[in-house]
Amino acid sequence: METETDPRYKLPDGFLLGGGTASYQIEGAWDKDGKTPSVFDHSYHLVKATLHGDTAADSYNRYKEDIALAHELNVSLLRSRPPAAPPSQGEAAKCKSAISTKFCRSTL
Repeated sequence: METETDPRYKLPDGFLLGGGTASYQIEGAWDKDGKTPSVFDHSYHLVKATLHGDTAADSYNRYKEDIALAHELNVSLLRSRPPAAPPSQGEAAKCKSAISTKFCRSTL
């Protein structure tokens, strides 16, 4: 089946295709660069379990690939939460701010 030429699969002009993420499901790297465990990280580390978000989809390290894939799929909108920290966390906040800046610049 040719979806690119089949009129049944043509999106209307002006249609915006979007996607969204949730940090625990995609980010991974819960213990890197001054990040602190989320509620989910804490809960899943209370017991020995193989179902946790320690790696997840590893978007923390592979965000450039994720953004490239979104472009390849012609995603017009992407809702994501780059890592962030309140200013009171000192060096960790600076690091998280740098990561957020790299992520945001990669989407432009």
